Amino acid sequence: MKKRIRDAGLIQFDHKLRLEKRVSYDEYNAGTDPQPVVCMRCADGPAAVPSVRDVCTHCLAAVWLSRTTEVAMTHMRQPAILCMECMTTHLKQETS
Repeated sequence: MKKRIRDAGLIQFDHKLRLEKRVSYDEYNAGTDPQPVVCMRCADGPAAVPSVRDVCTHCLAAVWLSRTTEVAMTHMRQPAILCMECMTTHLKQETS
């Protein structure tokens, strides 16, 4: 089962959250910047899927990290866990 998850790679969505393309881990790891992993804060409610608690690297808030994401992070070059609020703030600053 784990081999199939790894072979599928990652899914890249467009701005309307439609499936754009599948990206291999090699393609995703080609850059040099930290790779954001966006998670829901624990304070926002219980996780919808089996998850473990972790910490946002920016604001240190407790976040839910799904088991599948945890496995995917082992294949990523430089994962950085961010909560939804920190990612939203980052995107707003980037666009202005």
